[in-house]
Amino acid sequence: MFTFAIITYNQEKVVLETLESIKYQIENFGLGIDIQLVISDDGSIDNTVKVIKYWLSKNDQLFKLININISEENIGISGNYVKAINLIKGNNYKVIAGDDV
Repeated sequence: MFTFAIITYNQEKVVLETLESIKYQIENFGLGIDIQLVISDDGSIDNTVKVIKYWLSKNDQLFKLININISEENIGISGNYVKAINLIKGNNYKVIAGDDV
């Protein structure tokens, strides 16, 4: 299994581009591979989580496993990163920020 782990905080305007980038990679290079998606949000106060959940409602079939962690309060980048890492299954993964493409 390969995992894409995304750490987010107030990235409602750019996270869709990140998710579409992952979709492109899966559709063009990952067919036949079990893919996990990990989302760890650091207490966003904008619509980041809403945007992610809407996108997942249309694209969840791309993933064998989806794990979402939504922090109640902001714990910082390193804490959010650790939460994401702890949700990853297996040894093959890529951690990216919600504004990475």
